[in-house]
Amino acid sequence: MVMLAGIVTFSVGLTGCGSKSTNSATTDNIDKDQYINIPIDKDNIKTLDPSKATDVASGYIFQESMEALAREEVKGGKDVFVKAGAERWSVSSNGKTWTFHLRKNKWSDGKTVTAAQYAYSIKRTLDPNIASSYAYLLVGAGIKGASDYNSKKGTVDQVAVKAVNDLTLEITLDKPCAYFEKLLSGRLFLPQRQDLVEKYGEKYGTTYDTLVYNGPFKITELQGGNKVVMVKNESYWDKKSVKLSKVTMPFMKDENSRMNALQSGEIDSVAVNTQEWVDKFKQIGKFNQEVGDQPDTYFDFYNTTTKYFKNAKIRKAFSLALDRQDYFKLIAKGIGKPAYSWVPYSLQIGNDIYRSKVPEQLKGSKEDPKQLLAEGLKEIGADSDPSKMVIDYLLPGTDVSNKEQGDYMLNVLKTKLGVTVKCDYMEWAQYLAQIDKGKYDMCFTDWVGDYNDPMTFFDMWETGAKIENNGWSNKEYDALIEDAKGTMDQSKRLEDFQKAEKILLQDEAIISPSYFKGKNEFVAKYVKGTESPLFSMGKELKYAYTSGRDK
Repeated sequence: MVMLAGIVTFSVGLTGCGSKSTNSATTDNIDKDQYINIPIDKDNIKTLDPSKATDVASGYIFQESMEALAREEVKGGKDVFVKAGAERWSVSSNGKTWTFHLRKNKWSDGKTVTAAQYAYSIKRTLDPNIASSYAYLLVGAGIKGASDYNSKKGTVDQVAVKAVNDLTLEITLDKPCAYFEKLLSGRLFLPQRQDLVEKYGEKYGTTYDTLVYNGPFKITELQGGNKVVMVKNESYWDKKSVKLSKVTMPFMKDENSRMNALQSGEIDSVAVNTQEWVDKFKQIGKFNQEVGDQPDTYFDFYNTTTKYFKNAKIRKAFSLALDRQDYFKLIAKGIGKPAYSWVPYSLQIGNDIYRSKVPEQLKGSKEDPKQLLAEGLKEIGADSDPSKMVIDYLLPGTDVSNKEQGDYMLNVLKTKLGVTVKCDYMEWAQYLAQIDKGKYDMCFTDWVGDYNDPMTFFDMWETGAKIENNGWSNKEYDALIEDAKGTMDQSKRLEDFQKAEKILLQDEAIISPSYFKGKNEFVAKYVKGTESPLFSMGKELKYAYTSGRDK
């Protein structure tokens, strides 16, 4: 699940292994009218172009309306990786050539889904003229020819992705990749129709009718700032498993609006981060509460090209000034875990939990933030008086939660370091544009992992990844990540990641993690059959249904 999440989190959460699901419904207990309403806590989405979309909202819509080569589901209480667009695949003995045999599926307009459309989509994402934010994942996975094409050193014909025939796709890597299979359920491996891309040009993906769909549902309405409506896709290969006739996703950015909507029955599920509402929904007794970890880290990052944050000691002073336990209690509302490291507890490396092998680097630090700041100011030849510092802090929204975040950090940095913080609250599109232009000192955001391997939290900081425009580049870091990409030895990868995390947090301090987001969701008891795989974009609705809605 590939995304730049920012402050955006879904009103439907994620949960880890052990989450429950019910994939069957008897004919005598299912409601006659099958529909579900799931809110999106944003005011809009920018695009549904799979090669250009970056946020969680678009990812969730893709999850329900499109079919990648694989899907993530929950079976027997455990996360599993299942065949989807591909009914089977194999890999060569040298680990480099992957062959995917597609199942017979159709688009929502009745045309056949082909291997050439999967190949076209991958190559389009790599096209340097598209400037996809997530091309780096395909390059990083080592698809042969991808790096040269994406950097304008090679041609599209050199990209080793081809349709052998209508139902056979072949992808060749430069070298074996330990996490390649885990990428197959994401938007990078969604097919695209070249005829529609060429027909609609810049409008492609901006409205629902410029797209066709090969997943469980198809979009019938996309009203910016209002809602997304999907209905069952009768052309879908596994339509017999789909029980819902309609899915409505209203845009509901305001927290109180979402809470009141759940209470009134306007929506059927919502993430709850306020104790008052937690207590209220428990007392009402009409909802099931779901809790768990998420692959999601909230953090600040620094623009290393600015006057102050070009200095590592100043960056580290700001990071260590944060009392993460206090922050977790007041801002995260005690949901999740305080973050003294970058990679959250939900990620695995091989068969092990990464965090069980690597201690949190910032926990128990004895360094003095004020002393670090003083040393940093001296190194850059700046005024030694911290009160003369004015820091531009960029936040992705104007709502209450962002105001709480800004006020908290303003007070912490004034109290602990004596600096002045100017908070800039911007709506999502403006916020992203400001980052792209590099017009900020420090920025608040979050990162949701794309797949269950630590690489999803590390390759985004490689030189040239183009995920966060912070101006940072480090050859030692790049070498470690490339080494981890190029080996199947999990113990060697663990060693590389541990060193890389130390560079991010201690040596260079380009990021300051604050907390690992947790799931705390209330779901109407009549909602059945939903799944919450750890790396899904939100509640998986393919098998969902309702029973007893009107009781």
